[in-house]
Amino acid sequence: MYKINEIFSAIQGEGLDLGIPSTFIRFSGCDLNCKFCDTHHDPVNGNFTLSELFGLVKELGNRSVIITGGEPTLHPLLPLLKLLKEDGIRIGVESNFYMPTPEGWEDFVDTWSLAPKAKVTLEVFPKWQAFGISVPDGTQKAVKLLHPHFSRLEIEYFLEKFQGIDFNYGFTFYIMPVNQDFTLHKTNNENSLVMAKELAREFPDLDIRWGTQWHKTIGEK
Repeated sequence: MYKINEIFSAIQGEGLDLGIPSTFIRFSGCDLNCKFCDTHHDPVNGNFTLSELFGLVKELGNRSVIITGGEPTLHPLLPLLKLLKEDGIRIGVESNFYMPTPEGWEDFVDTWSLAPKAKVTLEVFPKWQAFGISVPDGTQKAVKLLHPHFSRLEIEYFLEKFQGIDFNYGFTFYIMPVNQDFTLHKTNNENSLVMAKELAREFPDLDIRWGTQWHKTIGEK
């Protein structure tokens, strides 16, 4: 049985799949407890079998599914990923990348959106190398670096590891404000925007972008 917090249809409002109508499957529970988390993911609002969950995806009708949480890699999702891919559905996974990604997932996921929260995650570069090598060519890989959760120095320290190497593993790096509300947190958003511009010039070999959660701006879930 899969422990589900919620399942819903919405426009993907951030990252590499921005603008794609998608079905979001939010799994319950997380291995971290971030104070700034904007998702009430703990409640289990439903327990579903594989066939029941797949049936809900088919009912919503989108050809893109975002696997999120909480932390989805805590759940044994390989059978679900296989079933979705057999039906020709595009699969995105959102993870904090604190624990190793489950073996076999890389063969089915089209877009990885990695948003590290634990600062130690930025320090273990071999883990990022191994992940970059393991996923097939053509897989999209986004890294969301949250500011000011990570300081500029911490972000620069992380990006320096990718700069100047022959193969930077195809990551796209997003500099993102922790709080996405432009009205209440205008300074935070402006600071991250300025930082993204400066870091793009500082690390010209890397694909660095500014990112935000546009779905919140336009009133999507």
